[in-house]
Amino acid sequence: MKPLKVLQYIEGGNAYGAARAFISTCESLRLRGHTVEVLTVKGRPLGREMRQLGFKVEEFALKSKYAVSAYSGLRKLILSGGYDLVHTHLSMATLSGSLSGRWAKVPVVSTVHGMNHKLKYLFSRHLIAVSEAGKENLVKQGVAPRRVSVVYNGIDCPPFESMPSREEARAELGFGDDVLLVGSTSRIHRNKGLGTMIDAIPQILRDHPNAIYVVAGDGKHAEALRQEVEAKGLADAVRFVGYQQDVFRFLRALDAFVHPTLNEAMGISIVEAMLARVPVIGSDVGGVPEVIQPGTGSLVRPDDPQDLAEAVSRALSGSNADQIDAAERHARTAFGYEAMGLALEQAYDRTLSSSKVVESAR
Repeated sequence: MKPLKVLQYIEGGNAYGAARAFISTCESLRLRGHTVEVLTVKGRPLGREMRQLGFKVEEFALKSKYAVSAYSGLRKLILSGGYDLVHTHLSMATLSGSLSGRWAKVPVVSTVHGMNHKLKYLFSRHLIAVSEAGKENLVKQGVAPRRVSVVYNGIDCPPFESMPSREEARAELGFGDDVLLVGSTSRIHRNKGLGTMIDAIPQILRDHPNAIYVVAGDGKHAEALRQEVEAKGLADAVRFVGYQQDVFRFLRALDAFVHPTLNEAMGISIVEAMLARVPVIGSDVGGVPEVIQPGTGSLVRPDDPQDLAEAVSRALSGSNADQIDAAERHARTAFGYEAMGLALEQAYDRTLSSSKVVESAR
């Protein structure tokens, strides 16, 4: 594909999910020789981070996604930039970006980062789902399959040798070798299923009395989860360590990783755990089974503490060497920047081709 000039537009985002996928999108395209510029709402931390990564960043004030003046400003920015394509992320950017892009006669593609409703993406030329499950969700709502490409979120896969040792990582968290650490990296929200893991802990402790569950992350339900842990008398078995900037340093301390989500389009944190060579357990929902392929980890029924506890206990008891090797190979092959960049190019080609068909029909 010839190099493109692409405007990546996102309204904001936090340290999780869509913001991380946005960064991966930009990086994977840049590595393949495309010119990537960023548009975000003024004052959001993601804009500063993208500048630090070397991207040209435009910021503007968008007080309401329904403000006509904002759409006019976006149209002028898109026209002046000479972009081949606009790629939007999250609902507000998608609505304002897709309408402004149409007004400017520039094709717009939008990534659907979750299991969202199609109405948010009505005006986009083409959609990108982050899993086959995400695509199926859109098709069930009436979106034509030809309008949806699947692009798995990618990650910059560091060499395993560059990660800290298990002992070093544990020391930084204040743990020795006398405990078994089970961990999650997650925004703390009810739909992430962390409460299911809390309910599974008593059964895990019966099999492994020295097990401790370590939660890395923050969110609006963090305090409620802490109170639940206290109320159930599990304070000695659960630790909250907050958001971890270097996720691999945290993951290397673990004996098992759990992703007990109730609803997930993909689950990039599972990929990170695979790269850190930690046994993975995830809920059999959404796009998670596309990440945890047979022989690379364990799938459990969502919101089932007993099934989760049994899977965790097996991971802590058995030898997982073959599974860990297979998981790392799978993560590096399927979810690296190279695979993501190639899939994005294919999605962009479909977007541009469909745009030419529409233009020729006018």
